[in-house]
Amino acid sequence: MKASFAERLKEKIDQIEEGDIKDYLSIRYLNLLKKLEINTYKTSLYYYILSVNVTFGSLLMPPLLTIDKRETDEYFWSVFVISLIITTSNALVKLFHLDKVHITRNIRLNQFKSEGLYFLTNVEPYNHQDTNKNFKLFVKNIEKLKREQILEEYTQNREENNREEEDLVRLPVINV
Repeated sequence: MKASFAERLKEKIDQIEEGDIKDYLSIRYLNLLKKLEINTYKTSLYYYILSVNVTFGSLLMPPLLTIDKRETDEYFWSVFVISLIITTSNALVKLFHLDKVHITRNIRLNQFKSEGLYFLTNVEPYNHQDTNKNFKLFVKNIEKLKREQILEEYTQNREENNREEEDLVRLPVINV
């Protein structure tokens, strides 16, 4: 199995000799990256499994409904279970906004990876001669990304609920 990005990055970090930089990268940055990789993988897995359930169940239902053996118990229960799987899978995707979470976590993970690679390879914006200046900028950017990620994940549902409430408030009042 292919090693995760965080595991491959750890080998590169072990080669760094500067204490504070190495400590931050191995303690804070790698832990953030590992957790985000795991959470992104889990979210993607749930999203794909539930989406496949909805897609294949939706494809299977019309042919099943055209079968003439509607009176049998096996037919009834198979249609019922497939319908239940489709409805439950779709409800879970919508309830937990798995489609949006899946996309935003993948984007955020990519940003964390890119930031780390930019820093370790001294690419813009980390191409200053002063290593300390590069490190401070890196820490600032990583913490900013983490803060944005937290805000995104915890306010995503609240923002949508507020939008729905605003839409209800904007509805015109009709006097009867």
